[in-house]
Amino acid sequence: MTLTFSVFDAYDAITQSVKIENLSNETCYIEKVCSASIDLLFSDLDMFQLNGAWGRECHINKRHLVQGSQSISSARGASGHGQNPFIALATRGTNEEYGEIFALNFVYSGNFLGQVEVDMHKNTRVQLGINPFDFEWILDPSQSFQTPEVVMVYSNEGLGKMSRIFHKLYRNTLASRKYLNSTPPILLNSWEANYFDFTKESLLNLAEKSSEIGVELFVIDDGWFAKRNDTTSSIGDWVPNQVKLGGNLDTLINKIKKNKIKFGLWFEPEMVSPNSNLYRLHPEWVIQVKNRRIEESRDEYVLDLSNPAVCEYITEILSNFLSVYSIDYVKWDMNRNFTNLGSTYLSSERQKEQAHRYILGLYSILENLTKRFPNVIIEGCAGGGGRCDPGMLYYMQQIWISDDTDAIERLPIQYGTSLIYPSVSLGCHISAVPNHQTNRITNLDTRSTVAMWGNLGLELDLNNLRKDELEILKNKILFYKK
Repeated sequence: MTLTFSVFDAYDAITQSVKIENLSNETCYIEKVCSASIDLLFSDLDMFQLNGAWGRECHINKRHLVQGSQSISSARGASGHGQNPFIALATRGTNEEYGEIFALNFVYSGNFLGQVEVDMHKNTRVQLGINPFDFEWILDPSQSFQTPEVVMVYSNEGLGKMSRIFHKLYRNTLASRKYLNSTPPILLNSWEANYFDFTKESLLNLAEKSSEIGVELFVIDDGWFAKRNDTTSSIGDWVPNQVKLGGNLDTLINKIKKNKIKFGLWFEPEMVSPNSNLYRLHPEWVIQVKNRRIEESRDEYVLDLSNPAVCEYITEILSNFLSVYSIDYVKWDMNRNFTNLGSTYLSSERQKEQAHRYILGLYSILENLTKRFPNVIIEGCAGGGGRCDPGMLYYMQQIWISDDTDAIERLPIQYGTSLIYPSVSLGCHISAVPNHQTNRITNLDTRSTVAMWGNLGLELDLNNLRKDELEILKNKILFYKK
């Protein structure tokens, strides 16, 4: 076992990871391995965590440590809506400016376990790593296993200093500096403007109005491909619907770009609809347990990214799209988590490797795509903030942190997320009223101000706004750019 510590002296941060090598002549079985384990000789501490659910991600939760174990975790195949892979232990009374903090953040996008244990002598042990639930890794002779890194930060000036360390570290050493140290383009996403119901004319009209108020990137969300008019079909069949788009996708893109505006497209590459040509051709490619019903969620199955053939297919499909069409931005969505975990590709004794191999497969796809298309912006989305973590931030310049676009609901979501992740990486949109999730009516000034917290975007039908409201938006965008 090799413990690796990387000291980022200029940022006051340290990372730790573990490498296990099998130097014996026998097969070894890894059942649990943490990336970091830290002991403190005291326990009068508060534990900060970020938890919630879909639509209320990353709310700050604080509790005092007690004797015994307290933990955060995900076993859903992603870092998850429920808990973020982050723990901070802080002295009593810590706030934005005062207090000592020991913080850990996991550079990983899959199942994790963070555990804090206080013993009878008031010593504290905090550990963070891959979740041992349903996990095992078979290590044959001469093979090795590398864990993901844990970032460790100490602050003696409260949450504010902790956040500044994480932000600077991630902006300068982890994420794409090309975008995170500049102003990302202001986008308008078509989802809450049109949902599945759009035409060529409605899209062109919306793109023209977007350009007039200063929007720099127009994104067509779900519904542009195959027979996709609702959630019941076509995921996996990434063929433009020429009837719905009013002709060739390339022609539509060119017309949109005549407004001097960039173009983006929505994909959900990790999923497949049961009602799709891809599933009919490759039913063995989905996550499933032999001889058991495959559970549907949002009318989708999950593709088995532990299978290299599936990863190669996704990489090829997206590479062809990005090569043929003038696409500047991809919204990469993942709308459901794992159920009935099982692989037709992996052998029976390696089934518990599937969840981790899935993440390695996802990273391999993104590694290939980002190297081949370095100028394409990728925004990560997993039903909102279901996969908001440093692992995703390495490949994706920004994260859609919640599907809840209500300005008031967004305040605790954005505050909690920005404790760790740079504000410029957080997708934050001005949406319509009454809000589509909460039915709340909030004035345009408040909605704009809250959306300026992160990377400003819009998600509403500009055709439904009055002239004075369009002028307000135009002035807000000018102010934001300045």
